[in-house]
Amino acid sequence: MKKRLLACVLALALLLGLTTGAAGAADDLFFVAVNDSIPLTITGAKPYYAATGLYVPYTVFDAEPGGVAQAYNAEEQTLVLFTRAKRLVFDIGRDQMTDENGNASSVLTIYKSGLLYVPLSVCAGHFGLSYSMLTSQSGCPVLRFTTGSELYDDEMFLQKAENLISYRIQTHEQEQTNSGSPQTGTRPQTPEEDEPQELVPVYLAVTNAAQTADALSVLQARGLHAAFFLTVAELEADPLLACRILAAGHTLGLTVSEDETDVQQALHAANDSLSAVVHTKTVLALLTAEQAQAVEGFRVFTRPEGETSAQEAIEKSEPQRLLVCSDDLAGTLDDLEYVGASPQLLRETSPIG
Repeated sequence: MKKRLLACVLALALLLGLTTGAAGAADDLFFVAVNDSIPLTITGAKPYYAATGLYVPYTVFDAEPGGVAQAYNAEEQTLVLFTRAKRLVFDIGRDQMTDENGNASSVLTIYKSGLLYVPLSVCAGHFGLSYSMLTSQSGCPVLRFTTGSELYDDEMFLQKAENLISYRIQTHEQEQTNSGSPQTGTRPQTPEEDEPQELVPVYLAVTNAAQTADALSVLQARGLHAAFFLTVAELEADPLLACRILAAGHTLGLTVSEDETDVQQALHAANDSLSAVVHTKTVLALLTAEQAQAVEGFRVFTRPEGETSAQEAIEKSEPQRLLVCSDDLAGTLDDLEYVGASPQLLRETSPIG
């Protein structure tokens, strides 16, 4: 009898341990859904309730619900959420929000673990979005935006999405295991077993306004985002170009021609042109090493000398994996996939020089 009891206790302890481990893998994840799909998984930044309501990381709008895009400027402490017709500008330091008609109101934004959070009801309501805060079968929070074109109600949507959610949880758990030290009781991998291929991160910068329309289509079809770097001449020639780029969820930076004599002035002029259209500026700049020496106040990424192939990009040390594409983005992405690279969105915080 004692042996049976001990066996039951051990079995229960093992079951609880497995359940706790699975829950631990899911505890770090937060899913963002738009209508009937889940385009975004956020790690380490969950929604939370404050005294003034539900707050979410501003990055949920990378999922482009209802066409809403975001542009965050850490240096000027501003956040812009916008569509072609509507806009919200947050002055973070003054706790003030201004809409497209110039109407200002007091709205609190919050920093949590270094990430900016915004009030969900205010932002979603302004752009005519409905939302639901759901919980998956695996216990993960799911923020679902709906625009009226969804097919499923919330219950059916969760049933349809559970396989994808479980897959992303499993992938996240594997990444955590691979990046950490081996756990006690895990079976070591033998040399005969195939190790999963780890994709090499490569930061993608797109230049040449003439290819922007094609580049946007290619990126949308593949579910990718990139940083677009434009000159003042390109911004002035097509004032709505910046809107199309930002509205698609990409980041926008500035660059100058190789023969530019006053790089600092050219960057400021480009920022003025940008501000006149989208009411925000950028600190991102793509310059040659020589041009960068005369520039202050920008987050400068160094343009590689000459063309860099996808293979050459992944062979570089991690802080130097910058691939600049000025033509045939589709071909470049095919090459990156072939060599086992993962295109990453270049931001002002990206660890690259």
